[in-house]
Amino acid sequence: GEERLAQSLERRSLDFDFSADGRLFSIAAGDEVRIWSLPDCVPTVGPIRVERAPGRKDSWMFARFSPDSRHLAIIDPYAGIRLCDTATGALLGPRIDMEGGTFVKAWEFSPDGRLLCVGEKTSEIRDVATGRIISLPFSSRDGLILDKSFSRDGSLLRVAPTSEAPASLWD
Repeated sequence: GEERLAQSLERRSLDFDFSADGRLFSIAAGDEVRIWSLPDCVPTVGPIRVERAPGRKDSWMFARFSPDSRHLAIIDPYAGIRLCDTATGALLGPRIDMEGGTFVKAWEFSPDGRLLCVGEKTSEIRDVATGRIISLPFSSRDGLILDKSFSRDGSLLRVAPTSEAPASLWD
């Protein structure tokens, strides 16, 4: 399996993630994401192609599994977020556009994987199944929200400009 992974990754900006259960591994590079089963390193679906921002195909792209491993959030800092079904590789719903770019900590899944908090200046909570916004927009006292985390039961969301800065709690 190691040789197949290495061959698919040559000469690209790469991002990797493991699913919470350790059974899946994602690789984001160029304009595609690949999902591999572990420990045998076999692709579970074909390459997932993602439309990138013009002129940004070689820039970083990130992919993160939801806590239940059923979804993958594919983040292009210049083109927004796409959600993907990990079993089929199908892209779900429309792209989630982000004002001013999207950075790796500008989003967070709820512990049950049903909600996705997105945004860095103004945040909103979306239902993963429908893509619909289910909260009023909110922001941090200090402008940017680059660090987010849900409580373990998903009832509270902590937001802050950085992990060292004073935080705000939202319910």
